[in-house]
Amino acid sequence: MDPLPMDSGTVDELVDFCIQSFDSEGTIKDASFVKMFLMMHPWYISSTDLSKKLLLKSQESSTDEIRAQICHLVKFWISEYPVEFDLNPALADQIKDLRENLNTGGNETQSQLIDVETVYQKNEKSVISHCCSKHFQDYHSFVMHGCTVDNPILERFITLFNSVSQWIQLMVLSKPTAPQRAAVIAHFIRVAQKLLQLQNFNTLMAVVGGLNNSSISRLKETQAHISNETNKIFNSLLDLLTSCGNYSQYRRRFAECTGFRFPILAVNLKDLIAVHVALADWTDPQKTRVNLTKTQQLYAILQELALVQSNPPNIEANTDLLNLLTVSLDQYHTEEEIYQLSLQREPRAAKPAVTPKQLSMIDEWAASVKPKADPAIISKHIEKMVDSVFKNFDTNGDGFISREEFECIRNNFPYLSKFGELDKNQDGKISREEMIDYFMKASSLLNCKMGFIHTFIETTYVKPTFCEHCTGFIWGFYKQGYKCKVCGVNCHKACHGRLTVECRKRTKSISHETPPSLQSRSYSFPLPSNAPSNLQNTVITEEDVEAAEQGVFDCHL
Repeated sequence: MDPLPMDSGTVDELVDFCIQSFDSEGTIKDASFVKMFLMMHPWYISSTDLSKKLLLKSQESSTDEIRAQICHLVKFWISEYPVEFDLNPALADQIKDLRENLNTGGNETQSQLIDVETVYQKNEKSVISHCCSKHFQDYHSFVMHGCTVDNPILERFITLFNSVSQWIQLMVLSKPTAPQRAAVIAHFIRVAQKLLQLQNFNTLMAVVGGLNNSSISRLKETQAHISNETNKIFNSLLDLLTSCGNYSQYRRRFAECTGFRFPILAVNLKDLIAVHVALADWTDPQKTRVNLTKTQQLYAILQELALVQSNPPNIEANTDLLNLLTVSLDQYHTEEEIYQLSLQREPRAAKPAVTPKQLSMIDEWAASVKPKADPAIISKHIEKMVDSVFKNFDTNGDGFISREEFECIRNNFPYLSKFGELDKNQDGKISREEMIDYFMKASSLLNCKMGFIHTFIETTYVKPTFCEHCTGFIWGFYKQGYKCKVCGVNCHKACHGRLTVECRKRTKSISHETPPSLQSRSYSFPLPSNAPSNLQNTVITEEDVEAAEQGVFDCHL
């Protein structure tokens, strides 16, 4: 990022700087600062208040040149962060008011620049900004609360992370003999190596964390069957992901990566909170001058998360495999339940009881979060997963799962009940309806954490709209695509079955004047005693604060 033009400034000064970044023809001379301001402004002023300022400046302007610059800034805002206008109808209405004001004043040419209905232009760069802006509210809420209250996307991400770790532990513990368990561990170490090769550090952390959990690491008999070479590889992965030195080894390795690279989200969230704790939002007691050093550091961290969208991995997703994996990942188990299973496999010697302890390097990631889900959505999701089960395991194609086929399923999903518990009519085979019934009951008992199924309706679009799955333009004149009536996401008819965007209710625009709710928190980090009162849900070390104050995050994010 280019150097900041100033260390601090009032909101009006920042707005004026962004306006002056454009000439009357729309050429921009400091795109990096303008992008940062447009993404980060909700930290200190709501989007609706910003649009009011622009409208007022346009009305007070005495020259056509300044009005043209304001229009180019608004056009840039809409094209770079269209989701803000899509999710905030009040903001879109205010921009329309600005356009009508220009028309009334005889400035029709300028008003055409800010037509919300036609200015949506999604190129590859704007897709990145679109995604980051879409989740800015989630990250802002997380930092301000120190938890995931009313934050379904981050809840889902944390849940998936924990579920992967738990599933790996269950896969190991499902094997009755030590050599079999050792073989499973060796297999997942190879998976971890592949994840490192793919530069998917987030899932790598989940896999390594699962293998190093106390329920697995305590299995001495099992460990004895793992080769020295395999152990050496695993220890090198542990060293890479250690939290020592503020994750210094991981940060160096990540900074060297090119192309697709998926960061450890927990580290980025930790960085966001560290910066927030270490640096004030304002540089003066009156809270009139924005601390741009803090803004830049927060923006750099958020950009790193957004860049994941610009460089997708060079592999195709296997939808059936994802559905099958979701069957297992969406079942909830406590740490204590898994640890008790470990004790059954290899009972401890006669020693004082040891309380199970989670791996320190993923302590910050947190206890599993179980967001509520719509029963209708769960039902559709389960039906899709069962279809994948039958597609992959009904080898003779008779529409039933035999005992032999069921054993193959249990090898992949060890938490499953016995064959007889699914075979309700005791006819020696499991029908599709019986399996759906089983998972529906499991969902009710275990509060399954599914959340990707949308409630789509055919929709006729009256303005340019783009598909959330493939980012392509939705063409046509009548009922061109599908729109989710719950969250408002849009996609092509051919893409709706492959959409992996979280289904969530629309949220209002963030305002810095709205105090965060402190009720019903879902904590994502353990509770330290020495944290500031407004962030007592977050572990932040002195090392984190010192790193944030020194701007360490800028050099690697």
